[in-house]
Amino acid sequence: KLMRQFDGKVDYMAAGYNAGPSNVARWRRMADNDHDLYRELITYSETRKYVKLVLKNYLIYRALYPDRMTDSGGDGGS
Repeated sequence: KLMRQFDGKVDYMAAGYNAGPSNVARWRRMADNDHDLYRELITYSETRKYVKLVLKNYLIYRALYPDRMTDSGGDGGS
């Protein structure tokens, strides 16, 4: 459900899973859909760290196994 709701954007999905979709919507509005700014505007430090870790691991996995990825722009725009 989160994948569809957030168009496969890993940073939005991770934050939605950890802090709830309503918080993601609020942070997205504050960041005007700038993914780098969005990650810094996450007000819960636990969620901010979680999102950065998930995104980092996603990008590493994608670099190591590009043939296993179905890339839907899920890198969060970075």
